[in-house]
Amino acid sequence: MIDNGEHVIKELKPMITLLLNAAPHITMLLTSQAATGIAGEQQYLLPPLVVPEKEEADFQRLLLFPCVRLFIERAQAQRFDYHPSNAELPVIAELCRHLDGLPLAIELAASRLSIMSVSEIYYGLEDRFQLLSNRQSVRVSRHQKIKTTLEWTYQLLNPREQKLFCSLGIFTDIFSVNTVTDFLQTPEENSWQLVDDLQRLVSLSLIQVITQVPVTRFRLLETLRQFACDKLRQQGVYPMLAAQFADYCHRQAEQAQLDWYRLPTKQWRARYDSILNDLRSVLQHTLTEGANPAKGLDILQAMTPFWIEYSLYHECQRHIYPLLSEARLQGVLTLHQRMDLSAAAGKASTWAKGPTPETRSTWQTALSLAEQLDDNEIRLQAYYGLWLYYLRTGKLDQSLHHAQSMCTLAQTINDTNALATGLRILGVSWHFLGKHALGRDYLQQSLDRLAIDGSDHAFRFGLDQETAGEAFLSRVLWVQGKYKTAKQIAWRAVKKAARLQHICSLCCALAEGACMTAALDRNPRWVRKAALWLIELAEKHDLYFWKTYGELFLHWAEQFSQPNIKQTMLFRSLRGMGLDWQYSPLLSEMDARLSQQTLHENWCTPELMRLSVIHLPICAQRQQLELALNKAYQQQAYGWALRIVCSLATLLIEIGERVVAKQLITEVLSHIDDSQHSTDIRNARELCARLGG
Repeated sequence: MIDNGEHVIKELKPMITLLLNAAPHITMLLTSQAATGIAGEQQYLLPPLVVPEKEEADFQRLLLFPCVRLFIERAQAQRFDYHPSNAELPVIAELCRHLDGLPLAIELAASRLSIMSVSEIYYGLEDRFQLLSNRQSVRVSRHQKIKTTLEWTYQLLNPREQKLFCSLGIFTDIFSVNTVTDFLQTPEENSWQLVDDLQRLVSLSLIQVITQVPVTRFRLLETLRQFACDKLRQQGVYPMLAAQFADYCHRQAEQAQLDWYRLPTKQWRARYDSILNDLRSVLQHTLTEGANPAKGLDILQAMTPFWIEYSLYHECQRHIYPLLSEARLQGVLTLHQRMDLSAAAGKASTWAKGPTPETRSTWQTALSLAEQLDDNEIRLQAYYGLWLYYLRTGKLDQSLHHAQSMCTLAQTINDTNALATGLRILGVSWHFLGKHALGRDYLQQSLDRLAIDGSDHAFRFGLDQETAGEAFLSRVLWVQGKYKTAKQIAWRAVKKAARLQHICSLCCALAEGACMTAALDRNPRWVRKAALWLIELAEKHDLYFWKTYGELFLHWAEQFSQPNIKQTMLFRSLRGMGLDWQYSPLLSEMDARLSQQTLHENWCTPELMRLSVIHLPICAQRQQLELALNKAYQQQAYGWALRIVCSLATLLIEIGERVVAKQLITEVLSHIDDSQHSTDIRNARELCARLGG
């Protein structure tokens, strides 16, 4: 066995050849960063140690990772009594992640524990090469500093390979042969030389192969990337290469924007997934740090597909709102830039914040500029955004107007995808206005169209329209008394959204479909299950609207079991974002005072009328419940009618009108599907049993 052979590989090669010729049956094990190239040699590339995922918080699981155990073992060599606390374990895991699982780097970091805390070591990564330099180590001199070790390997490269390695440091994330060729503008006649050089870097573990399906992709470990960038700075070429990379990323972002309108989602993601972190890095450098604001604006203007595809709405707001609000930039932005950025900001605010005045303002600005510049795409986007804003704030006539405007424009310009979306939001508007049959018809028309040609550009308007259509259709079906079908369609939408791996679509399916139908069905266990999933997703992606909406369902489920729980903070949050109190009947269930307010016609008016009787005398209760029942029949809302008739029948039984009570229940049940698991059906049948039928 020969260890650490890379620095004497030339001397080793003839010696090993001589040994193998003299004793051909022996087996030799050589550890080295360079291969010998001797016939019969078999190479095994040792990957770094596996590191925990960023979200991993289970202390026992963290202790199973070899990188964490290595840190603790080497730390105990400095302090024999060291045992990490539960607070330190996640920091150690994060430290190992930033050190890419490199054993030497982890050992050198752990050696600092004699005079530094775990947190101090972690924050010391800002100057990692000084942190990972320990002359007090008992290791051989070239292993006392991580930088010295990397320099050893770097010197094994020829000048052309060194130049390539340093250039790759500009990439933040993964890259392919084609990516490097495009960025460095490698002439076609040199393309195979580039492949050979990349293979050489892989053989020395200077770059890692991440995947080979469908194409081979590489990445530099963070420590190696910083080493490469330091080399570029020492050579004085980093600014030039960074500017060249910004130009490359701008071209990629613009092409991604064009492809977003013509490629299927899966194909688009496969092509552009890998450049997202590079775009983020370039935005930070050009725009936030001010290296080239004009270039940063150009890239930002083309980033909308990325914000939508990956539900990065909070990040979108962080970049765009300062630009739109800073007076000094108003003269810098062109009208087209202001329009595009306002539309992106409106979309981000819609999902991240909810129906705030800021959301309305940005969409109105986008619409005004789109009309001025005759931009139909932004017009469609603004109609959609304003439709949703007015829907959530209870201005249902204005919401309907924007849905109709979207349909009209889509028909005029023959945009079939936008028309399918317009029909979907038109159906939702009619549902919210209490025209459930009409709403269902439009929703079904939309779903039929989307089934034919809706998969090519699924997230154009912020979420998957087929998933959203099914989520709202499930609500309509429940209101119409189709309980079993409603539940099936709601969870079908959830499963589809989960397969799409689109967070905003999944949040919509969980909230408007699964949570709502389970709550309408009086099933707190299923509400809790879906709401916890929704809240977890929304918190992870900074989607405040969906998080707050999820908390509404979760608190309703808790209050359903424990009626005395107060929800002051929740109601304050909902009011702060501008959500109409009639958007969900659950709010009035949780606070009976809301149902005493003046009602406007909407999808749950019959139920709100039922809830409002709680403080009325008996005679007035009967009159109000009869009015509520008439309203439910008028809306063909048999789900509400069954719940109302159960309350009315209970009241009639108390005053001795049993026959009338039974007739009312029987009449409504004739419109309801035969779902064995519906709480309202069970209640109705129990009342019928008490009445002798």
